[in-house]
Amino acid sequence: MRVDGLLRGVLAADPQPLAALDISPSHLRWAVLDRQAGHWCLQLSQWPMAPGWLEDGRLTDYAAVAEAVSQGLAQVGVQRLAMTVPPEACHCQVLEPPSKVWPWRRRAWLRAQALQGPFGEQSSWVAHRLDGPQAHWRLMSASAEVLQDWQGLAEAAHCQLLCLEDAHQAGWRALDQWLAPPAPGACLFQVGTFCVQTLQERAGRWQWAWRTQEQCADPLERCLAHAAGSPAVFVLGEGELAARVYDGLEQAGINPITPSPKLDCQGDFTAACWPVLGLAGLRWWT
Repeated sequence: MRVDGLLRGVLAADPQPLAALDISPSHLRWAVLDRQAGHWCLQLSQWPMAPGWLEDGRLTDYAAVAEAVSQGLAQVGVQRLAMTVPPEACHCQVLEPPSKVWPWRRRAWLRAQALQGPFGEQSSWVAHRLDGPQAHWRLMSASAEVLQDWQGLAEAAHCQLLCLEDAHQAGWRALDQWLAPPAPGACLFQVGTFCVQTLQERAGRWQWAWRTQEQCADPLERCLAHAAGSPAVFVLGEGELAARVYDGLEQAGINPITPSPKLDCQGDFTAACWPVLGLAGLRWWT
């Protein structure tokens, strides 16, 4: 379900090429989806980010990042763009609407929950219904100021912004489509700069388990407790926290796996390419 502001559009199934962009503290990463000789082709590329350009989900040197995005798009020759918002810039929770909330009042109820979050009246938000017998919703919100920065990057590059999505949600979408079905009970940790989102295999799909998003919290102990007894443990992410989670699992005798997609593509595939792969909207294009 798409509601207020965080998703900016729906990817259209037409033959124009599409660029999907993920911005991390170390790199700008692109996935360009184009149709060649009757087949869809995915080309990956990346450019380095200078230290300090992006910190805790916020652009600290907007002009420099906008210039880098403009130069990168000029090289790939694409004018339609989908982008991720760093998970640190988003607040996420899973909610079950009270039984007294009728379906036609659900949107108002979700909006009220979003406005009670850390961004208050300045929230822009989106809700996704989760699979399962109960009507649970994953509610994400971000400040309008942060989203305006991301929208401005597309405008500076003279691109049409089709979609603006939380990086963990975009990666989750790609995992469901492009990762081999996990072993029953497997778990997967999506690790950001300081937040961790955990997915669990249920009925052959990745389902929500929990998320830590407080900068002062150390999620390693919770990750170790959740991974204990799991038949397979995946870690998806880059940076210091991802390395610490990976090393901590290994030291506990758990063999973490870095997920690789069932997809042939041009360029080096890194952990940060999962969000851009999800944003490329392959389920709409194939």
